[in-house]
Amino acid sequence: LCRDEKAKKLVSALAEMKVFSGIYQFDVNRNLLSPQFEPCVWLPCHGGISDEFFDDMLKTVLKNL
Repeated sequence: LCRDEKAKKLVSALAEMKVFSGIYQFDVNRNLLSPQFEPCVWLPCHGGISDEFFDDMLKTVLKNL
């Protein structure tokens, strides 16, 4: 979760790594009756990603927040 300006910067930095994501709205309450949407940037975390690439991606996230 991050605010708009940092989210845009993070999406750009991830795109340079060939990680294509975007800014999405996530319901932090996780409640259909009382939602509270916050901007977030999705990160891939599937089995096809090596530990090394995942570490590089996390370093990019921490650097840009």
